Amino acid sequence: MSNNGVTLTIPCGDYGYDINFVLTNADCTAFDLTGYTLKFKVWKSGKPKDLLLDGTVTITTPPGSDGLAYYTLVSGNFDIAGNFIGEVEGTKSGVKVSWKTFDIVVSESG
Repeated sequence: MSNNGVTLTIPCGDYGYDINFVLTNADCTAFDLTGYTLKFKVWKSGKPKDLLLDGTVTITTPPGSDGLAYYTLVSGNFDIAGNFIGEVEGTKSGVKVSWKTFDIVVSESG
């Protein structure tokens, strides 16, 4: 699996910490998140319509002009080991934008 050259590795069953996002424009400048609602979406490779996670992403510092946001892992988010695809999606009145997808590897944890 290869999406954007980024792989996020999460030990199976872990929760209670943040996944940080730096959301940018195509020219790599900070995306202004003012007025956006953000979602963290995760699915099994090849099955984007079968969402395994559709969680709310928090914008770090309102008004959000620095493009920083995070998602806090909660119990049950990644309880199954495997390979997944993730993306952040933003919406506001009349606009929907999705950032590049990335690989997520949920590794067995002892």
